[in-house]
Amino acid sequence: MRLFIAIAANELNFDPQVALKKLKVNLNRKAWEYRWVPQENYHITLNFLGEIPKERLSELQTMLHELVQHHVYFHLKLHGLGVFPEIREGRVIWMGVQNSLALRSLQEDCESRLRDLGFDLEEKSYVPHLTLARLRNPKGLSDVISPLENTRFGELEVKSVVLYESQLTGSFPVYMPLFRFPLKEP
Repeated sequence: MRLFIAIAANELNFDPQVALKKLKVNLNRKAWEYRWVPQENYHITLNFLGEIPKERLSELQTMLHELVQHHVYFHLKLHGLGVFPEIREGRVIWMGVQNSLALRSLQEDCESRLRDLGFDLEEKSYVPHLTLARLRNPKGLSDVISPLENTRFGELEVKSVVLYESQLTGSFPVYMPLFRFPLKEP
């Protein structure tokens, strides 16, 4: 099973189709090959686990159940656009997510608990984001995203953590929520 732990972000307090209209127009003018991420796939990854044997699911459930007992729900501001891996040769366009103390604490706690259980996680800086679109070939995206680089889009209420299975089929992976773990009320 290909698994990751995330915050579901498909219920936003704004309409992404309206908010990102200028980005769509800019991309269409370029006539590049790109794909929009379906809104039901929007999420903020906390930790990507990769291929995990099914036998470890109950261990992950227990860990996540314990994790959420130590974190209360919170809000995140969504603002600006960015590109991975870099602006001159971008393949992924993303929306910025506030790297709040609450989010950072949740992500670091989750990562620490996973390492304690022996999970082998990537060693890279955590950059919270919502992936919006993927380009087939790397492109210079500065002029495409610059009109929205500092735009404030809205907020997301974070009330739970989700263990997802990523099924690689068709143009986009399908993210199946396996288990949802509610955070404590403040």
